[in-house]
Amino acid sequence: MNSSTKTLSPPLETHLVFGGSSVDSSVEKIRNISQTGMKNRRNIGLFLFLIAILCVIFFPLDSQSVLGICILFGLFTGGTLTLLESRTQVCVYHGFQGTHESSSGMKKHDDVAVSEACRRKSGLIIIQSVISGLLLTLISYML
Repeated sequence: MNSSTKTLSPPLETHLVFGGSSVDSSVEKIRNISQTGMKNRRNIGLFLFLIAILCVIFFPLDSQSVLGICILFGLFTGGTLTLLESRTQVCVYHGFQGTHESSSGMKKHDDVAVSEACRRKSGLIIIQSVISGLLLTLISYML
């Protein structure tokens, strides 16, 4: 299995691999959103990218358009954030709160190790999103 492969346990749908390395049994449940939440985040991310691409096509950026650059950066960063949340099944908000989605609302993780793993993953998702947003905005600006 390569380092980017995530396998799911069929009955529980929990990650057996997290961050490219195997996790112990206490940290098997490294996810805090449901399948529905994952699909919603994927659709929102794709929608944000579509809006950003349409903005690049119909409203070309120039050096005077600071507001346009900021809006484009926000769209690309938000799109990347929600797509990464969907792919990793880790919501940044829930990760920092130490909670997960459930049918009856937010619930705290039972295991502290899972909470910490979600918090670390949430931080990485934010960093990746900001870097991706900056790069995509820079590329759009240069077009």
